[in-house]
Amino acid sequence: MSERESVLRQARQSSENLAHVIETQTLHAMESVDFTLRSLAVDVAQRLRAADARREADVHQQLWQAASALSHVRAFFVVDEHGRMIADSDGYPAKNLDFSDREYYSAHRNNPDLGLHIGAPIVSRTVSKPFIALSRRLEKPTGGFGGVVAAAVDTDYVEHIYAGLDVGREGSVALFLRNGTLLVRVPPVSGEIGKSFAQRPIFSEYLERSPRGIYRTSSAIDGVERLFGYRTVPGFPLVVLVGLGEREILAGWQRTLRAGVLAMVLFALTIGILAHTLIAQLGRREALASALSSGEARYRYLFDASPQPMWLRDIETRRLIEV
Repeated sequence: MSERESVLRQARQSSENLAHVIETQTLHAMESVDFTLRSLAVDVAQRLRAADARREADVHQQLWQAASALSHVRAFFVVDEHGRMIADSDGYPAKNLDFSDREYYSAHRNNPDLGLHIGAPIVSRTVSKPFIALSRRLEKPTGGFGGVVAAAVDTDYVEHIYAGLDVGREGSVALFLRNGTLLVRVPPVSGEIGKSFAQRPIFSEYLERSPRGIYRTSSAIDGVERLFGYRTVPGFPLVVLVGLGEREILAGWQRTLRAGVLAMVLFALTIGILAHTLIAQLGRREALASALSSGEARYRYLFDASPQPMWLRDIETRRLIEV
């Protein structure tokens, strides 16, 4: 396996692991909200049936306690069968607002067997902040649609949690509905929340084959090439997506590769310089030896051919060396 392939393999494992972390965290968060909604759906229905002047105040107190126990829920509220808000954890008495146009209201009114409903992000009419509505149906004592109890999951809180995940400067973390609607994304991109991405391969192909996996593509939101790990959230119509920037993944390998190439070039250059130096030194030695040999030959010729008597004597011993 090449070093590049090894780097990509490790990145795939990282994206898969991070997606698993987000899936587990999202599962626990949603389970806590749904458990509370199930309890409230029963208790609120009973309290509202009671012939007690304080019943709405009691419901408000119960909603406030539920919201206080869950940091990711901004508020719990109740809508009656006509779509009017009758109880709100944020204040008492509740603002008499009409929510009959909300998706969660019509979904529960038209489908008695719906169970938990998770809608696209909407802006609160009470505090003007975006939230994700999780809701359950209220039943009348005699049967039939009695309204909705809902939780406003704070998108800012979810973004803050996702932002704490180390996915690098070019990474992204996103939460989608199974139908492709974007609920939360980090880093956030203006105008994309609530948009449908149902035509992307992740929703039209990959999830049909497996509830979890890895794939590589350019983001439909910002165009960055990423290696994505995805997982569905068991029991909920949710999909988590964690992307790691491919350019950032390979940056370390490319730096190592460039350093290796540079080292090889420097090594080759050093060898070349040493070889050139050695050859030059050998040339000088050969020239010096040739010069010495030539000088000695000339000396021998002059000594032997001279018509004058010549001799060599050792200065210290006075011994004749040559005559």
